[in-house]
Amino acid sequence: MNEKGVKELVHYAVDRVSPFALTQYSDVNSYEKIAEYPLARLAITEQGIKAMWAWINVRVYEYQAMPVSNERAFECETVKDIFEAIVEASLKRRASRITRVVKTNPGSLLSKMKRSPSKTNI
Repeated sequence: MNEKGVKELVHYAVDRVSPFALTQYSDVNSYEKIAEYPLARLAITEQGIKAMWAWINVRVYEYQAMPVSNERAFECETVKDIFEAIVEASLKRRASRITRVVKTNPGSLLSKMKRSPSKTNI
């Protein structure tokens, strides 16, 4: 996952739905500067939150991340919570993929290891 890209995506998405021009002011023009801000402080409405998550969930793939479920999305209260929800969804998805590969073909990893010659001569 491209952590820096996801943080920029979150900042841009919050800026889009907030009535404040966040990118124009140096004290709030990056993710790090607004990470602890509650969404209410940025005057983001429920409708804005829905639009923000729809926009984020479509674009997270560009940063090798995964979309967040609606249930988890609406638990977020701060900008940092949004980033953490994306990270959490991405980690869960990757873990489920690994489990699925191992369960469907448990011998595949072992057979690949047996077939590939060792690169070190001991």
